[in-house]
Amino acid sequence: MSSKSLLIIDAGHSRIKFHHYNQEGVSRETQNLKPFAWPQQKRFLHADECLLVGTNKRMNIRLSAHIKNLEHIPTPITLGVDIRVPLATSCSGVGSDRLAHGLGALQQFPNINCLVVSAGSALVIDLLNHDGNFAGGLIGIGLGHYKEAMSRMNPELLCASTAENYPGTNTEQAVLQGWLSPALKAISGLYAEHLCQKLIITGGDAQSLLPHFPEAIECPHLGADAMAKALGYSAFSQ
Repeated sequence: MSSKSLLIIDAGHSRIKFHHYNQEGVSRETQNLKPFAWPQQKRFLHADECLLVGTNKRMNIRLSAHIKNLEHIPTPITLGVDIRVPLATSCSGVGSDRLAHGLGALQQFPNINCLVVSAGSALVIDLLNHDGNFAGGLIGIGLGHYKEAMSRMNPELLCASTAENYPGTNTEQAVLQGWLSPALKAISGLYAEHLCQKLIITGGDAQSLLPHFPEAIECPHLGADAMAKALGYSAFSQ
């Protein structure tokens, strides 16, 4: 596609991210899902194309209905419904968000095995083979929902913000290690087993994992930038 500007909206289950790509570059904004209101500064935003990439299907429907009433943004198309991620896979039922992250890894690091970790509402660990094939992965609960579940079960089960001790020497450290330790083991295991050469970490809770993997590369906007590039918007800085 050769349009001049593209608006990508990534609606997750806790936050919404706006990415506006044009010839000059890209501008971004993130806001909490609740309470949601269309950003006032975007009321008169111009875009030639609009793409919804998020996993929150209800919010995508709501966003689509709202955008139809805006003059400067066309009716959006939805990833996984109107268009597909251009990435080969033999897996079934893979979410478009995971494929988009895999595409981003392929664009940046072709011809090598990559492990892509998305630390968001869910913790997703995916393998992209050196031949460009999405090979599947693991999906578990994200850190935010883990904290909520533990505190609902027992209000005294608070979670530390950083990992200082293993095993945890107090309740907060023990709760954090209950999520962090199996996550680190899964990531390290897949990385070594499949002889990966690059570890890419994205998502809102990436900072909880990055200190444990000094070789990792953080790509906060991996999926959105991958789709923008696939649609012909390569003249921007990531």
